[in-house]
Amino acid sequence: MLSPAERNVALWPPGLETVGVLHLTGSEVSSPALGGQAKTRAYALVGSQATLAGLAERFSELVLQPLVAPLPDSDPGKRLPDVPSTALALERMAMTTVSGTERFVADWRTGTLFPLPMELGAAGWVVYLSELQANAVGPPNLLAPDPSTVPADDLVGPTAIAPTVVDKKKGTRKAIPEEPSVLSDAVAELVAARTVGQVAIALAHDLLDNPSATCLRVVEALLQIEERTFADGGSFASALAAQLLPPQLEVLAWTTAGTVVLRRLWSRLPPADPMYEPVSQALQLVVQSPAAQGSPRRYFAPQQRSPGAGFREPPLTAEQADHGSGTQREVAGIALGRRTTYGWDSYDSWSGPSAAGVVGLARFDRAHGDEVPWPSWASAKQTAVRRHVVVAIGPNEGQVDAVRLADSALLSLGLQQWSFHTNEECTVLLEQLGQRSPDHFDVFFGVYDLGLALCTADGKVDAALDVIPSGPDRTASFAEVQAANPHAFTGVARNQDRDYYPTFVTVLETRPDSDPLVLDTASKSGSADTPRFEFFGWDFLKDKKGRPTNAKAASPAWAARCTVALQSCLPLQECELGVGVFRFTRILDDAAVWGRDWSVRLSGSDPVGGLAGAPRAAPTGLRVGEACPADHTVPELFGSQFAAALLLDAHINVPAVQKAAIMRSWQRAVDACTADGTPIHVGDTEVLSEDFLQRFAVSYSALRGYKETGGGKFSTMPDRSFRIAFEHDFALSPIGGTFAGWE
Repeated sequence: MLSPAERNVALWPPGLETVGVLHLTGSEVSSPALGGQAKTRAYALVGSQATLAGLAERFSELVLQPLVAPLPDSDPGKRLPDVPSTALALERMAMTTVSGTERFVADWRTGTLFPLPMELGAAGWVVYLSELQANAVGPPNLLAPDPSTVPADDLVGPTAIAPTVVDKKKGTRKAIPEEPSVLSDAVAELVAARTVGQVAIALAHDLLDNPSATCLRVVEALLQIEERTFADGGSFASALAAQLLPPQLEVLAWTTAGTVVLRRLWSRLPPADPMYEPVSQALQLVVQSPAAQGSPRRYFAPQQRSPGAGFREPPLTAEQADHGSGTQREVAGIALGRRTTYGWDSYDSWSGPSAAGVVGLARFDRAHGDEVPWPSWASAKQTAVRRHVVVAIGPNEGQVDAVRLADSALLSLGLQQWSFHTNEECTVLLEQLGQRSPDHFDVFFGVYDLGLALCTADGKVDAALDVIPSGPDRTASFAEVQAANPHAFTGVARNQDRDYYPTFVTVLETRPDSDPLVLDTASKSGSADTPRFEFFGWDFLKDKKGRPTNAKAASPAWAARCTVALQSCLPLQECELGVGVFRFTRILDDAAVWGRDWSVRLSGSDPVGGLAGAPRAAPTGLRVGEACPADHTVPELFGSQFAAALLLDAHINVPAVQKAAIMRSWQRAVDACTADGTPIHVGDTEVLSEDFLQRFAVSYSALRGYKETGGGKFSTMPDRSFRIAFEHDFALSPIGGTFAGWE
C-alpha cells in the first residue's frame, strides 16, 4: 500500500468512500460514451502531495475490487490492472466536456477535480470497466504528469501558484505568495479585448478542472468586467454558469472554492435568468417563496440563510495536519485549496496555531500605501506621519498576514493583531472590508457563515435588523446604534467607503433554519462562556478519563482562512493599513473620555491609585499643582514620534489600562522633575519643556503595561518598549513636535 500522502484524495459523491453503499453495474450495461451526455460524473478531489498512483490504488480498493468481486474467475472483468496500469488508464481517460469542448485534465495540483470513469445511469453507477482495462496500456497522455512520481503541489497566494523559493540550507521549498496585484494584472490581460462570453468560456473549463486554483480569477474577472460596464456583471455570471451542466455545478458546489464562485455568480442573477434556478439548486439555497404561476421560485440569499452546500477543502493527512510536539509542534489548515502551516503557541490555559506572517508591512506600504482610500477629512501631512509610526512599529505585532489563535482573544490577525473577543477590533476591520468590497468579504469570510452587524458599546443591535439577538434586552434603536458609531455616519446616512469607520461591530452566525444569530462577547475577560468560542474553532481539552479540563485549544481552520484572505485580498490589506492608521483617532476619542475626569478610574469612581503609595501631583487632571490653569492633553504629552509610537503600541494591546498608565507616568515625571529641579514648563508659559516630555516618555514606556487597579501588575510592555526604542530609533524621533498626527 502506498503512503497516506500519496493516497490523499477525497471522492465525490461522498458515498463512494463507503463500500457498503455502492450499487454498481458493469460496463456490459448499455450506456452512452463516457462524458457524452449530461450525466453525473464521479470525481476525485486531489489533496496535498497525492499522486495519481495513490488515487488509482484508492479507486481500485473502493470501487473496482468490490465491483468485480462477485464475478467468476473466468470473467475477463475479474482481471484488474495493477496500480501503475490503473493510474495510466485514469490519466488517459481524464477528459471533461465543458460547453461542448473536450479537454484532458492536465492540472495535477492540490484542488484538482479529477474525473473518474464512472457515471450515474438509470440503473445505478456505471463503471466503464472495459474501457479502463483497454486504456491500461500504451503511452501516457503527455499533457498529464507521470502518474507514479509527481505529487500534487500546494497552492499559494491569489494566483494559486506552487512554491518556488528554495531554502538551500534545508533543501526545502517555501511558500511565498505573490502580491494580489499580480492576480489583478493577469485578469486584466485576460478580459482585455474579449467579450463577456469569451471571458466566461476561457474560465469555465479551468474552474471545473481546479476550482481552488481558479476561484479568485473568476471573482476578479467579475469585478473588472463590472468596473468596465456594470451591467455586464450579470451577463458574465449567466454566461459562465451556462457553460456548466447541472451535475458539474453540483460538484463545484461540493468544494469551498466552487461554492464561493457560485455564490458570487448567484448574487448577479435575477430570478428570471435561466441560470438562477440551476445555480440555486447546486448551492442548495433555502427556499424563500415557492414557484407560483408565472413567477419563479425565490431563495434566501446565502448571507441570510446558510445554504446546504458546505465547506469541502482538499484533504490533509493526519501527519500534514499535525506533527511534532512541544516547541517543534506544527499544525496546518487549508482554505480555498491553499495549505498554510503554523507553530503551536500557548498563553495561560489557551493554546493554538500562531504565525507572524510573511507579507512585510513596510514593503506593502511602499508599494500600495498611496493607493489606500484615506479619509477625506485627513490631511496629507497627518496621514503621512501616522503611516510612518504605524509602519515603524509593525514588527512588534506581526506582518500583514499575521494570525494567532493562542490566547483569550480567540482569533487575532493582521498588522495590529485585531481580535474577535471584543466588538471594537477585528469586527470593525472586516466591517470596513464588507462595506468597501462585499464580494471579497463573502469570498473570504461570508462563505464560512460569518456575518457582521453594527452595535452599541454594550453589543446591542438595531431592533429592526433581521437577526436573532441573544435576548430581548440585547436590542436598541437605530439612533442608539448610529450614535455609538460617530465615524460611520453623517446624520443618519452611512458615510462613503473612504470615510466609513465604525466603532462597534458584533458577530453574526448565518444558520439554515432562521435569521442569523448574534454571537455576543464573553461576560468577563478571558472567559470561554461565549458563543464565539465554539464558532472560531475552540474546544476544551479532555483529561485521560475523557473529562473536559480548563485547558483550551484551537483548530487551525480559521487560521488558514484568515491567512489566505490576508495574503490574497488587496482591499483587505488596504483596510488593514487604513484602520491601523485610524487608531490614532480612536485614541483621541478615548482621551476625550479620559479627560472628563483624570482623577478616577475608567471602570468606576475610585481614585486612580498612586505609584507605590506616593501622593498625586494634583487633585484634578494633568496639572502641576496649582500652576497650570488647565489640564495638559494627550497630544501635548505624546508629541514626539517615539512617544506616539509607545502609545499606539500600548493601545493595540491593552487600551483599557492606558488612562491609569498616563496618570501614573505624569505623576512620576512631575515628582522626578520637582525633586531635581528640572523645569516642567518653558519659562512662565504653559508649554511643557522638552526635558519633561522626554522624562514622561521614559516613565510611560515602563508604566504603560501596569493594570489600573491596586498596585499594578506588570505586563509585557517594557520588553516591547525596548524593541521600539532600539530597533526603530533611527525611524522615530524623540523630539517634541515631530509627530503631527494629532492635528
